[in-house]
Amino acid sequence: MSIVIDTPDSISHFQFARCIAMLRIEVSTGLKHSQGSVLKHVQKTYVIRSRTKKGALREMEVLYKTNYGREYGS
Repeated sequence: MSIVIDTPDSISHFQFARCIAMLRIEVSTGLKHSQGSVLKHVQKTYVIRSRTKKGALREMEVLYKTNYGREYGS
């Protein structure tokens, strides 16, 4: 089974969820993304004000719930 993400809404949802997943990995394990700072990307793309990864993750999860009406991962 394959999933095709081809509409603008589904692409933006995927990118948003991908950023949350990357932040979760960085916060929980301490690993860093190989292609630059996820925090800087999130701050620039989604206008996140937090200066820490943990704070940015909280803001992104609240923004996800606001935009999609459910908790991330549910």
